[in-house]
Amino acid sequence: QIPFYSALVTRIGSKNLDKFGNKNMVAHEHTSLVSALPKSGHAILNADDELVSNMAYHTAAQVVLYGTSTAATVRLVRSVRLPSGGFALEVAVGKRHYQLSLPKLVAFSQTYAALAALAVAHLLEKDLDRAAAALSELHPPAGKLSLVPTPSGALILDSSREATPESMLAALHTLRTWSALPAEASAKAGRRIAVLGDLTDQAGETIGAHKKIGRAAAESTHIFVAVGQHMRYAGGEALLRRPGPDVHHFLTPSEVGEWIKPYLAANDVILIMGSPDMHMEKIVADLSNTT
Repeated sequence: QIPFYSALVTRIGSKNLDKFGNKNMVAHEHTSLVSALPKSGHAILNADDELVSNMAYHTAAQVVLYGTSTAATVRLVRSVRLPSGGFALEVAVGKRHYQLSLPKLVAFSQTYAALAALAVAHLLEKDLDRAAAALSELHPPAGKLSLVPTPSGALILDSSREATPESMLAALHTLRTWSALPAEASAKAGRRIAVLGDLTDQAGETIGAHKKIGRAAAESTHIFVAVGQHMRYAGGEALLRRPGPDVHHFLTPSEVGEWIKPYLAANDVILIMGSPDMHMEKIVADLSNTT
């Protein structure tokens, strides 16, 4: 067994429910890792996720909480969208306050990565002013709500690498508020389009999770493209909403790219998201291909 001395837990989502049954059991598995930390170790935990913050009671290691909660050592005091895109944060660490400029981030949920990074720097007793300045280069990894331009002038919100019900709902919220954002594509946003693939690993929650996604898509989009066997439940739910989006359904991602490519216009914003085994990155490749 390889010893380890630090653990960073971001949140407990609905991934792997087919293996563990419910989120409490998923949290239990994560807690077993945190509880294995030695007294000289460190646990960096999200204070805003109760299942995560409760792990502090199960470890002898030093704990640092981050988030918006008043219990957080690294606490988000204020966040503002930057005029040119991204976010500005005011973060309190103890009695000191730090200003962060995060111009390359797309969604508020991504700012938690900056808070976690500051928590690690705080634990390691690094210069937090330098750490805050360095975080200005923080950007989403490819396929995790990153921006991808297309030849048509539409802008892709690429989240094709992974998806849970929680992250998909958060991404739809980002899409819904996109018209309020100073998008890179244009100062004026066009149609909001979501191309969503099946969510896997949901066990007995599969149908309910997809229906919830459908209701959120109905509120967030002008056009909703459901991809896969399970996402048809989301499409059906969206069709019940009046007024609602224009809804289309395909079984596989390979059918979507060529169909939707001539349909896109400049200033459209298109969210592409699904579980990894749905291979939604094929649609991203089709739409961003310049040939």
